[in-house]
This record gives sequence, C-alpha cells and structure tokens, in this order.
Amino acid sequence: MQGAGNDFVVFDAIRQSIPVARVNWRRLADRRFGIGADQILIVESAEDERHDFRFRIFNADGGEVEQCGNGARCFVRFVHEQGLSAKPCLLVETRAGLIAPQLVEGGEVVVNMGPPRFDFAAEGFLAPSAFPRGALLQQGRIQSLEIHSLEIHSLAIHSPQAQSLEVQERQTRSVRIPSPHTGSPSDPAPAGLVASGSGTTAQAVSLRLDLLSMGNPHAVLWLHSPAPDALVEGLGPELSRHPAFAHGANLGFACLDRQTSVLHLRVYERGVGETLACGSGTCAAAALAIEHGWTGSPVHIHARGGKLRIDWAGGVAPVHLQGPAQTVFSGEIELPLH
Repeated sequence: MQGAGNDFVVFDAIRQSIPVARVNWRRLADRRFGIGADQILIVESAEDERHDFRFRIFNADGGEVEQCGNGARCFVRFVHEQGLSAKPCLLVETRAGLIAPQLVEGGEVVVNMGPPRFDFAAEGFLAPSAFPRGALLQQGRIQSLEIHSLEIHSLAIHSPQAQSLEVQERQTRSVRIPSPHTGSPSDPAPAGLVASGSGTTAQAVSLRLDLLSMGNPHAVLWLHSPAPDALVEGLGPELSRHPAFAHGANLGFACLDRQTSVLHLRVYERGVGETLACGSGTCAAAALAIEHGWTGSPVHIHARGGKLRIDWAGGVAPVHLQGPAQTVFSGEIELPLH
C-alpha cells in the first residue's frame, strides 16, 4: 500500500497467526531481498475492548516505532477492504496513544493524530548529557536545539540538484547550504550555514532545529528555499542519529512559500532514510509553522510523493492529517524468521 508515495506492507494478524517477535522485518522491507517498503504495518486486535484495533509499525531497519501518519491512513483503508470493519471512524491503539482515522468523501482518509507535544524534552526524546548547556532554547512553547560543529561525512555535492549550492574551490572546498529561518519566513535570509573541509567531507556546520513530538520525535530545519538533494543526503543521516536525540529523530527540511502558504517538505526518517512523504513529520512541520505565526490552518503540504493537508486549531486541539491511501497489490509470502 502507499500513501503519498510512503509505501507499506500490511499484515492481518487477526485472522492469521503471525510470530511478530520472530519475523525478520528488516529483510522483508528490503527492496532486493524482500517485498520492499518504508515500514511494515501489523493489524492486531485491540488490547482494550472499547477500541477497534491495535496498530504496530516496524521501520525498514526492523525497529518498532511509535507513530506513522501515512501508515494510519493505509491502515484504515486496509481494514475496510479486508472486511475487518465497516465503521467509517476507528479508534486505534498505537505505542504513542490512541488515534482516530476516518474515511471521508473522495476516497481520502483523515487521521486525528492527537495534539502536538511541544515539551520535547519531557517526552524523553532528548539526551541532555549529549549537548552543552544553553543549546536547548525556548521561544514561547517551541523548543529548539542549536547544534554546533556538526561533522558531515557524506555531503553529496555532486548531486544533480547541487547547482543550488555554492561551491568554491580553494585549498579546501566550501559548501554553502540554504539558510534556516531565525524568525518569520518574510525576514531577510541570514548569512547561511557554511560547511568546510577537504574532498567531499564537510565539517563545522552550525544550525538550529525546531523540536516537536507527535508521539514520535521530529526535528525541523527551516529553509528559505526547497531543500536540494545534497542537503537532505548530507545532513539527514548525521542529524537523525545525532547523540542529542535519545532515540534518534525524524528530520524535516521545510520551506514555507509565503506567497502561496504552501509548505514544501522533505523528511529523512530514522531507521528508514528519506521517504516520499511522512505523515507525522507533516503534522509536526505544519504545527510549528502555525505556532510560529507564519501561516494559518489549513496548511497544504507538497511532499515528493504527493499533497497532504493539515488542519490544526492551535492550543491543545488535535492535529488532523488528510491524504490518499491506496492498495498497490495483494499476495502471499513465507515470512523470513530470525
């Protein structure tokens, strides 16, 4: 199944027995040796009889995670197509708490993802011993993390998109990457982030990330232009596993077009890599843009795999994610076991 290009393998663990703890989910998600997917989704019976289902998510690296917005849309599409439920709105248990996906007219799915959680540190997603005092900043409800002297080991400056990067050949090679927001998107761009080093290895990057939990950890880098491949490929792997994050983080590269209010977003997901869309990452970036006062609700997101819509009334109101969900094919497979 796929939701805006974010692709999944979905298993019915209600009408068949699946030894979840013994399955090699990483091999199953491998695009050469398995079916291939960003995440594996498991449909199970709810633990609480007042709820409809339990929803489990395994990343492509085999690790179980808390939340997946695009997967939730595919989840509700799957249970309806498989005849597991006819209810238009479901209550579904996840590791991050309850979600409420709902089929709507036009074939799309809306998911109540719950309220955004701005106290990222209290959620347990930061490792305070891994960054210096003063690196965690507070602006209103928004927590931001300043990261200095980040060493980038894989900055792909030869990417076809890299013409948007300023490359200067001297005794060492310098790469200028798009500047992040330090205020409103209408503010003049600051001086930029500069990484310098020899060959294709860059060092000494400083940047600020906005932090937000949607039940899973998200960090958003605000840019004045859509992120080129070189930026995502260079910063994504380094930041998603930065020691400041206790359990890794999903990295959003966000650019808000102030004329159209369209938010262009690319996300490098922990344990997966860049995906064509990230539902919870979309919720996080949109909620941050609204909280900053840069735009209002709804926010229309342009991801590489399609368009999504976020509605959020602010405060402690839940975030609603709307987008497509489609079955690509069905089949049978002998599960690879550990």
